[in-house]
Amino acid sequence: MFRLACPKGVHDDRVIAYLKNEKELKDYVDFQRESDNEGLAHYTFPGMDEDNFRYIVIQLQNQGVQMHIQQIIVGGYLFLN
Repeated sequence: MFRLACPKGVHDDRVIAYLKNEKELKDYVDFQRESDNEGLAHYTFPGMDEDNFRYIVIQLQNQGVQMHIQQIIVGGYLFLN
């Protein structure tokens, strides 16, 4: 499972807009959004493969979204960036 976190506000808005409006994604991308008290929005993509996740990350980076990327491993996190 993959997860990314971005600052709330403009970056969060760009992520939501991309995931909900991108034609090739909106019908099949399953994601969950949670926010924390530190000003970050966390997006989790259960069941997504690495290639699709990397595609989404690249598209968001091209839109100027700053984010932290994680791959969830049993019992912990492996940081990809």
